[in-house]
Amino acid sequence: MDIAKKRLPMRILSFTKIFSLLLVALLLLLTACGGDGDKKGGQLASETPFIGGNTGLTIKFVPGAPPDEVTDNRNFPFGVSLQIENNGETEVQAGPENGYIKLLGINPVDFGVPLDHPAPAQFLKAPILVDGNLAGARKNFDGSVIPGGQTVVNFPFDPGRQINQFVYVPNIHGNTAVTVRADACYNYATMSTTKLCVKQDLLAPTERASVCEITAPKEPQNSGGPVQITKVSEAPIGEHKIQVTFTVEHRGEATGTFYTHNTNCDDRITNPDKYVVYIDVLSDINGETADCTGLEMPADPAAGVIDDKQHAGFVRLFRGASRTVSCTFDLSHIDSDFEDLFEVKLSYRYSTSIEKRILVKDVSLTD
Repeated sequence: MDIAKKRLPMRILSFTKIFSLLLVALLLLLTACGGDGDKKGGQLASETPFIGGNTGLTIKFVPGAPPDEVTDNRNFPFGVSLQIENNGETEVQAGPENGYIKLLGINPVDFGVPLDHPAPAQFLKAPILVDGNLAGARKNFDGSVIPGGQTVVNFPFDPGRQINQFVYVPNIHGNTAVTVRADACYNYATMSTTKLCVKQDLLAPTERASVCEITAPKEPQNSGGPVQITKVSEAPIGEHKIQVTFTVEHRGEATGTFYTHNTNCDDRITNPDKYVVYIDVLSDINGETADCTGLEMPADPAAGVIDDKQHAGFVRLFRGASRTVSCTFDLSHIDSDFEDLFEVKLSYRYSTSIEKRILVKDVSLTD
C-alpha cells in the first residue's frame, strides 16, 4: 500500500512535466504561425499595395423593401430599395453610363405604372449614383483598411415624381407569388502589380548572389475586384530581352458576368461584348514599353500602341475561362540589376444580381 502511494505522486509529476512540454511546444507553434499571419502570398502584408479580394460592388435588398407580402387590388403601396456597397478598390462614377440597377421579374403595369405610359419599364431602371462618386475601399499607409462607399437605390425610379410607390393592381383569385430580381451593371477595374527581375546581362553567370532571379516564382498582387491576374512568369529570351506571361481570370461569384467596359450587360450568347476585358500594361522599364501579343486592337489603334509596340487591347475569356497574354521588354539599355514593378490595369463591365420572392395575397371582399 505504501509503495502505491509513492508511485501516485511520481505519476502526477511525470504527467505535469509532459503537459508543460506540450504547452511550450504549442505556444512556439502559435508564435510561428502568428509571424506568418502578417504575410500575404509570401510577402509581408505591410509591403503589399492592396487589400485584395474578388468582389466589386455588393447589393442587397433593404429589409422590408420590398416586403415579404403585399395584397392585391391596389391595397398595399410599397417600394423597393437596394443597398449598394463598394467592397472592391475601384471608384464608381455617377451616371447610368457608369452603372445602373434594373428590376426584372415584375410587369410594371401590374405594379402601378399606367397602361398608357409610353415606356413603363423606365421606372424599373435607375443609375447607381445620380451624382458624386462611390469610393472604393483602400489600404491606408499604416496597413489599416478604409471601407468603400455606400449608397441606396430606390424604386420606382421617377425623377419627375409621377410615381413614387408600387402597388399591385390586379384583383386576383387566390394567392400568387412573384420574383423580383435586381441586376447591377457597372464599370469596374482591377489593378495588378508584380515584381520583375531586371538584369544588365540576362544570360551571364555570376559568382555573387544576385539581387533577384529572372525565373523565380512571381506573386501578383491584385486590387479588390472580380477579374484578376492570377499567375505571372518571367523568362529570358535572349541576352537583353525578357518575356512576361500573365493569366487573366474571373475570380468573382459564379453568377457574376463581365463585358466590355462602357457597354450594356446584355447576357445573350450572341453578344460580342460578353466575357471581354480591356488590358493595359502600364509599366515601362526605364522608358522601354511592353510589346504584347494575344491582344485584340482597340477601336482606336493608336490608344494601345507606343513606338509600334502594342501594350493595350482586348481579350475574350470564352465562357469565363482564363486567358494568357505575353509581353516582351527590351533591356539592351539597362546597365544594372534591380527589381521593377509590372503594372497592369484590367477594365470591364460587371454584372451581378439578387432575387426575392413576394407573396401577393388575395384579400378582396368581392371578385
